[in-house]
Amino acid sequence: YSSQQATSSVALVANQWYHLVTTRLSGILRIFINGVQTASVSDTTNLTEQVLYVGADSNATSPFVGYMGSVRVLKGTGYSSITVPTTPLTAIANTSLLTLQNNQSVNNNVFLDNSSNNLFVTRNGNTTQGTFTPYGGNWSNYFDGTGDYLTAPNNTAFDFGSGNFTIDAPTITGNESRKAKSDATE
Repeated sequence: YSSQQATSSVALVANQWYHLVTTRLSGILRIFINGVQTASVSDTTNLTEQVLYVGADSNATSPFVGYMGSVRVLKGTGYSSITVPTTPLTAIANTSLLTLQNNQSVNNNVFLDNSSNNLFVTRNGNTTQGTFTPYGGNWSNYFDGTGDYLTAPNNTAFDFGSGNFTIDAPTITGNESRKAKSDATE
């Protein structure tokens, strides 16, 4: 939807946990890595796509490699500063999706949404759940970069319009170094 990109100059080191946040507040799209703003760009793109992809872009052409856990999407809430959480994320005001944090027995076909929307999250590829997270007993998902991603269904919870939003995801990078990037798309 947007030609605007915020690309951080901070290289992510392989096999290390990071707290990654993309947020838009008052027309400014920002990237935070471990609580530090590393990029920003003016962006008022009208984001009306109502399907959310986790682990890849909407064309599944930029797959993520690594672990991702406790992903939270907020519609209508943006931030100008971030505090790195020390416990799993929770459903706060404006939570549209809260997933990849269930501590049920391993089941790679069911992905829970702990927001009030209780959306059905679908697996694509062979992303797997495991107990590996920065928070101890909670869970994360491993994306191997070969067609693994999750989708949340078509829902107005992901129609951000030109307003504020936040996507919050503690992640560990896979076997490659890369830079954090947000295309202001879903």
